[in-house]
Amino acid sequence: ATAQAQQPAKSDGRKFRAFVRYGTGVSIQELRLLPIQPHEVLIRTEASVACYSITPYALRPDNYPRATILNHSGMGVVEEVGPMVKRVQPGDRVIVAGTPQCGQCYQCLQGRADHCQFLSGVDVHPIAEMADGTPVQPMSGLGGISELMVVAEEYCCPVFTDVPSAELALLADSGGTGLSAAKNLAEVQPGTDVVVLGAGPVGLAAIQSARIMGAGRIIAVEPIRTRREVALKVGATAALDPNASLDLVATIRAICKGKTDRLFAGGNTPRGAGADFVIEAVGGDQFRPKVEVGPDPTGILPLEQAWQIARPGGHIVTHGIGQKGSV
Repeated sequence: ATAQAQQPAKSDGRKFRAFVRYGTGVSIQELRLLPIQPHEVLIRTEASVACYSITPYALRPDNYPRATILNHSGMGVVEEVGPMVKRVQPGDRVIVAGTPQCGQCYQCLQGRADHCQFLSGVDVHPIAEMADGTPVQPMSGLGGISELMVVAEEYCCPVFTDVPSAELALLADSGGTGLSAAKNLAEVQPGTDVVVLGAGPVGLAAIQSARIMGAGRIIAVEPIRTRREVALKVGATAALDPNASLDLVATIRAICKGKTDRLFAGGNTPRGAGADFVIEAVGGDQFRPKVEVGPDPTGILPLEQAWQIARPGGHIVTHGIGQKGSV
């Protein structure tokens, strides 16, 4: 159940629950809110989508000496703002994105807010305390799996819509990441061939993005059967099991060879065959699956295949993380 809405003048001391990693385990903790800082925003969380990248923090038995609220995105309603905040105001519905947008650094000025340099200097500090006084900080300065979030305003994107909160929360992390692959980074053109390696949360969003952009052929590559089935429902025109093909690269290049061999009538030579756009959304295995295992737990093979599948002059976007090795 979500914490009841409150809009006090000062929220410090307010109690709320959060999913906290501390020591060698995770637990739901009741916390006491500390005063927010001048550039911060207090948000009552309505939805939060757990990113796969937090899996090690939640499941590994390592000792974590600092109590941390897990996740780095969310969606909710602004309840209080610091005196220096200009972007949002109490009552706003906001998406709390995994990456900030300061609008002033080199990357933002170059149109690449996904690499905003505010991220490298974000002040990660305790926003609450446990019952015994242990300070608790939000993961990456955001948290997310919590009834309340305290974040810098640079992470807040106000949205004026009646779209359900659970759907908007998808855009804060994995869904927004996949959507950006075809729409913003690759800028997929209508009628082109797109290959998406991996049909997890990021890959499925990339498939939908390619469909939205008007791709002619969208090929999903995924070892898990149910994900292949979903991929076909949300826009893929074909779904391949990377374990079933003796030569996945050759199979895809044959599919993407074009409709004619006439070189000067829009056709491609065998040397020029391949996908116009390849989006890699695989990454390395944090924990080895017990069934439907991919061909390479390190995640390096899909990165190599992305280069082999793309045609000369084609485009590659890599979104997977956690690879072990080099290309």
